[in-house]
Amino acid sequence: MNQKILFALFVTYAIIGSIFHDLWRDETHSMAIAAFSENPIELWRNIRYEGHPIGWYIILFAIFKLGIGINGVYIFHTALGILAGYLIVFKIEIPFIQKVFLLFGLLLGHEYLFYLRNYIVPIVIFLYLISREQKGLRSIPIYSLLLSVAAQFNIYATIFSICLGIYFLFSTQNKWRYWPYYLIFTASLVFCAITVIPPHDSGLESSIDVKILLILLREYFQGWVLAGDVTTYVTWRSAYPSVFWYILPAITYLLFVWETYKNNRNLAMVPIFFFIGIAILFILTHYLVYANRHTGIMLIMMLFILAISRKNKYTNYYFTFILIIESFVGLKTYIRGIILPESHTVAVHEYLTKNHTDAFLTGYEDFIVEGIGFLQGKEIYTYSKKITQPYAVWDKDSDWFNQETTPQVIRQQFDSLKTQHPNALLIYNLQRDTSGIGLTPIKIFHTEILDPARAEYFAIYQ
Repeated sequence: MNQKILFALFVTYAIIGSIFHDLWRDETHSMAIAAFSENPIELWRNIRYEGHPIGWYIILFAIFKLGIGINGVYIFHTALGILAGYLIVFKIEIPFIQKVFLLFGLLLGHEYLFYLRNYIVPIVIFLYLISREQKGLRSIPIYSLLLSVAAQFNIYATIFSICLGIYFLFSTQNKWRYWPYYLIFTASLVFCAITVIPPHDSGLESSIDVKILLILLREYFQGWVLAGDVTTYVTWRSAYPSVFWYILPAITYLLFVWETYKNNRNLAMVPIFFFIGIAILFILTHYLVYANRHTGIMLIMMLFILAISRKNKYTNYYFTFILIIESFVGLKTYIRGIILPESHTVAVHEYLTKNHTDAFLTGYEDFIVEGIGFLQGKEIYTYSKKITQPYAVWDKDSDWFNQETTPQVIRQQFDSLKTQHPNALLIYNLQRDTSGIGLTPIKIFHTEILDPARAEYFAIYQ
């Protein structure tokens, strides 16, 4: 009965949170790529700068081509989030208190539940694999197909899928009789690599820099021990020197690996190879790990190992500690998300729809304003590239990488555009310097939002 009540509460929690969730630029970016792609071949070409596998874009492409649109994405994603909750409550055998903290924590109860991105599908798959492994229902044919799918959604899920594949390979008797399924999984990884390897003019770096690698590995370990942004709730952090927060995470991770190794040597390969995979990713792309959506895979890794190896006593205590902190952060974020907008993107869209329906839209920075253009159904002129585009492209000319686009340059271009398009508007990211614009905004969007660090403050110039 307790489980049924818990699940009913979670379903209610998920539906209400989804209703109040406002779209953020990461969400609209993927939707724009899918919506503006005319066919699968064009979709394939359009994701080449993304650095993500194609799985989520295929789902979005199908939803938009079916004419369901944004509401369809909401329904699909929320349904999967509820399915993840169902697996945790009814199918995975862990202490009841851990189930509660997982469901209402920052990651599974917010980051992966409400943000319409490429994380929820592999999360559901990993949770399903945990439930089967606990019941001794291992099936290499089924596992190979599921891991092949999970690997196609985000690069962290790809790395974790590889780790699980290695574990299943070495812990399965008569393993070589299943070689066709290993071949299928390997082929899926090759396909994934083809989709994520960026073009030569990508903004993602690919040079080996030891200093940057060390910084990123430090971020990896901090993400491990603190599970994202929960440092704000560890009030005693400032009482210790900063080097303490470099060493403590590494020590806890090594202890986790050691305890797992003592209890199950094959299972210890999962955190070891996950670390190696992340290090290789850093070397190839300098891709930052320290974000909730990334470190959350570590939480799933801990859950997988603790659910399979019941003897990891100290790691289990640590896991519960992390979940307790995350539940406080998650519930606070949930309440704030109902009160405050996620971003000002929707507010700007509504303002333009009401007051400037025929405006020629220009914007800076491209990756900040693209969501407004998507909701308006228009392409936006971008000042770095001097072209209109339906979404930001992460090449070296993007506003994110081009440092030559100053406010003075933007003002000159805007004045020139006004001669061709008298109805032109400039939507400007207020987190950037405005001193060189020299215009008085007709509208400012600077009220409090859920996460100010996401830079969703705007000024509109005419």
